[in-house]
Amino acid sequence: MKLILSSLFFLSLTSCASLSNRGKTLGLMALGGAAGAIYGAQKERHKEAHALLYGGLGAAGGAAAGLLLFNPDQELESMKQKAKRLEDELKTFKENSAPPLLSAEGNTLLTAPVPDDLRALVSPGKWRRYKLDQWVQDQSQQNVWFRQTEMFEVIPPQMNQ
Repeated sequence: MKLILSSLFFLSLTSCASLSNRGKTLGLMALGGAAGAIYGAQKERHKEAHALLYGGLGAAGGAAAGLLLFNPDQELESMKQKAKRLEDELKTFKENSAPPLLSAEGNTLLTAPVPDDLRALVSPGKWRRYKLDQWVQDQSQQNVWFRQTEMFEVIPPQMNQ
């Protein structure tokens, strides 16, 4: 009889992998209660009382074992560590992404040339074209990303002082 009870106990520990920790603990309580009731019912005198007593003790033992074996805090801690590691990887990826590659640069042409007496005061505007390859998240929609491949920068004319 002890062999049957111990085999049922180990069978319950290895099965039900899809259940939550709460479901596993409740199943272990039910199994412990049933095993205790079966054991108590084998007594010669006061079978019902012994079955209830040992059933309650078995269920309490199953609950204690379930709390120790199926610890939700360990699972939660491992999920937190995994999330932290993924955040660090994403941060490293963003920091190590390649800077824009300058592909072209030039000066803007004004409609008329700058007079000789003003050339020292005015520097014509410039433009720069960069090649990119990065994904950027949309600010208004969290689940929308854009792939940027080019950046064009216009530098307006400045007054020299």
